[in-house]
Amino acid sequence: MLGFAALAPTSPNRWEELSARLRTLGRKSRARPAFQPIGPAQVTVNGTWPSDTVVEVSAPDSVGLLWAICRWFTDQDITIASAHACTNYGMADNAFIVHGSCDPDALARYLSPPAGKLSRALPSEVVTKR
Repeated sequence: MLGFAALAPTSPNRWEELSARLRTLGRKSRARPAFQPIGPAQVTVNGTWPSDTVVEVSAPDSVGLLWAICRWFTDQDITIASAHACTNYGMADNAFIVHGSCDPDALARYLSPPAGKLSRALPSEVVTKR
């Protein structure tokens, strides 16, 4: 966790110290979420590169899902300009405005378990909206 509390409030080098700490963040090894897709993801893309593109992702929510989406965007050299993430009844409904070309089928495959294989049962709290 990075914050100002660790820096002395009267330190004359406060901003330099913070800057140095920020530069080291990307160099440290960090634990990655253990993302395990638990059900099929649906991805829709509205718009085409080079203009802003809206990418909507709906999938059963699980630990690491948002991280996995952002990691996939990064691996594809796609920049997230804006994100809206929420979960309703165990389903993640996320929307992103991105810069870059997004293949919805490739993202859906990345976020879904292999065909016919669920890594674990869907959460019992998943309820169909009526």
